[in-house]
Amino acid sequence: MRRTDRHDLVESASDAALAVGEDLRVLAGNAPAQRLLGYSGNELLGRRCYEVLRAVLPTGAPLCGPCCDGISCVTDRKPFSVPACLVLRRDGQWFPVALSTLMLPGAAQSAARMLILIRPRSESAEAPVSGSCLRVFTLGRFRLVFRGRDLAVEKWVRKHAVQLLKLLAGCPGNALHRGRLIERLWSEATEKRGRERLKVTVCYLRRQLMSAGLDRDVVATDGESYLIRREAMWIDARTFERLAVQGMHLARQQELERALRCYEDALALYKGDYLEEDLYADWCAEERERLRELCLDVIARTAAIHARLGRYEQAAQLCRRGLIMEPCRESIHRALMMYLFQLGRRSSALTQYQRCRDLLRREFGVEPLPVTQALYRRILEPGAPSLDI
Repeated sequence: MRRTDRHDLVESASDAALAVGEDLRVLAGNAPAQRLLGYSGNELLGRRCYEVLRAVLPTGAPLCGPCCDGISCVTDRKPFSVPACLVLRRDGQWFPVALSTLMLPGAAQSAARMLILIRPRSESAEAPVSGSCLRVFTLGRFRLVFRGRDLAVEKWVRKHAVQLLKLLAGCPGNALHRGRLIERLWSEATEKRGRERLKVTVCYLRRQLMSAGLDRDVVATDGESYLIRREAMWIDARTFERLAVQGMHLARQQELERALRCYEDALALYKGDYLEEDLYADWCAEERERLRELCLDVIARTAAIHARLGRYEQAAQLCRRGLIMEPCRESIHRALMMYLFQLGRRSSALTQYQRCRDLLRREFGVEPLPVTQALYRRILEPGAPSLDI
């Protein structure tokens, strides 16, 4: 389908419409879609559909995403519709709409595969109701965002309220006994004094969340325990993990492009290590290391898929990102050597081995593994053939 064809297609739609390709990027958007979403035509082009719509259900639960149900229109040729949801305009305003998809013919990879129709509902534009998700960012700097507004937790008077929220967000939907919370927050306090402090801190936390527009029972009480309701919260770390696992599943099914979308969106969420501001807090150290290892694994898997598809430059760039996180990760050094060699950069591949060897000697007093040394010798050989990826 030529560019003019898909332009005519969306322009002929009576509703706001977006033409979307197989990679979920917007290829065209009509004037009603531009007015409704607040983007110009050029600003829409090249963005992924879920980045433009950012739709949620009336409860606040996320609807759009790299692996959402609407993608079935592209992958399985199945139509998709939601009679009531809200999309987030570019200016931060929520707008009630009905969404539906229409399958489009086309064999070329650049062709539009799906038409997304966006029909405004009769209700006035409003943010999601009180059940909306509190967006909690734990990868990198800790942040809370609700209805597009940063809650500026760094300005909260009671810093222990922030720590309490971090503890509860670490296990959403699961109750934490007050004794455990007191131990984490005020290990030196007596039981009586700890209970008093916890009660005051919970009240302050609820008050801060309510002032932002959330329900009081977002932080719920269960006997002598506290929890944050799972449905009231979106947490970047949980979404990162879900995308990583879904990418692995898709890769096993040989759906490499869809796996890449999941991996790349997972990596986009990884802005830094888990609760990096609490570097010396023992209670989150294990989770930080687990998510860090998962990120390194996703980087390696993403690079490997790019290499399988012949995209060695992208694969090499990902390896460099991994080595910034973990300079002594020998498996990533080895992969980077292979990708550089495939790009015809033999000297760079050999230099990478030297860097790996020097790092391992300096940091651990060891030599590279035999498999890494064998790869080095293969690259060193004159006229070495292409390496298996």
